[in-house]
Formats: sequence, C-alpha cells, structure tokens
Amino acid sequence: MKEDLMACIVLPKYSNSGQRIDSDMLSKYSEKMSKEYGGVTVRPTSLGCWEDESGKLICEENVVMCFAINTEDLSRNEIKKKKNKLIKIARESGEELGQAEVMVWFDTLDSVTFVRGRFKKELPSRVVEHDFFKRLLD
Repeated sequence: MKEDLMACIVLPKYSNSGQRIDSDMLSKYSEKMSKEYGGVTVRPTSLGCWEDESGKLICEENVVMCFAINTEDLSRNEIKKKKNKLIKIARESGEELGQAEVMVWFDTLDSVTFVRGRFKKELPSRVVEHDFFKRLLD
C-alpha cells in the first residue's frame, strides 16, 4: 500500500536582529510551494523554541508552510524529486532570510483526498479579504 506525503517548512517571522520579516518575502515561498505542489497550507503563527549554547530557552515566532500530495500515480523517483525540491526551497529561504537552519519535515499519511466543491468565479464581497496573506502575517 502506497502512503501519501505531507511535508512542511518552518520560516521565521523575525530576523536575527529582531526586525519583522516582510510578509511579501514569506508569501514568495508560499507561492513557490504552491506552484510546485499544487497548493500550500500556511499556519501564520507557530512558536519554535530551542536551547542556546548556555542552556537558555530561546523562542521565536514562525510561519509553517505545508503541502500534502496523493502519491498514487507517482514513482519513488518522482516522490524523491518532490522532497529534494522542498529541501532546495528551504535552503534558498534560509540563505535569503539569514537562518543557520530551516526546519523541514516529511510525514507519510494513510490517505490524502481532495474533495471537490463547486467553483464560483466570484464570491460575495462579505467573504472576500483582498489582502488575506498580509493581514495574517503582519
């Protein structure tokens, strides 16, 4: 039985000097993942903590970006390529955002199903937020 794949990267919301990272920069990586994997789920805030060299607990606010794919029609090689592409995106984001490390994780799922809805070209204005990504991250 083939297992489906979920993968995530964790990006900081603040630079190492404590300045807020521009939400457009974080949106850029969300867009890269969405283009590569057909969609991305963004958890706009997640607290990440670790111990520094002196044993002091350090915590920072992060953004978690995940995708899930049904691997039924993919070969092992294609799955490996998708994983390697995410590692490349994580490396690129870490270099651009000045991070010593960017957390990436892969998980297998019993099943990923995308349930069809009914496409509407336009939604009522009461349900539309024009700057949703920026509002959640800023």
